[in-house]
Amino acid sequence: MKTALASEPDNPRWLCFFVRDGFVALGRDSIVEACTRLRELASSGVHTADLLSARDYQTLILPAACQALIALGDLRTAYRYCDELDELEADTPDACAPAPAALTVAAAQQATANPAYWTTPPSTIPARPNVRS
Repeated sequence: MKTALASEPDNPRWLCFFVRDGFVALGRDSIVEACTRLRELASSGVHTADLLSARDYQTLILPAACQALIALGDLRTAYRYCDELDELEADTPDACAPAPAALTVAAAQQATANPAYWTTPPSTIPARPNVRS
């Protein structure tokens, strides 16, 4: 993947695959840097050689980035990316909703220790805070 990124740094496909395939092992800074670069490529209207645009790749990668950021404890950035995805996918509000809003590192540890956590009624899960900046 590093070779592909080095040879085609402006190809959004490689940034997408970099995060998609490596989000478990990547650190926060690498994820944010890749997502930022994808956003820049999508804004500039860069053309790709495939059927997907830079914006499509950005839309594909944000949920994986959010999962990784939540696991890393960076909820503020994860929520910002969820809001960004909501803007990209206006017809699908709350596109990042599958990740429970109350999921923090401590909650994730509790969830693995307590299977009943996953049966918590949705009405008892607090709404995600407004963190737009």
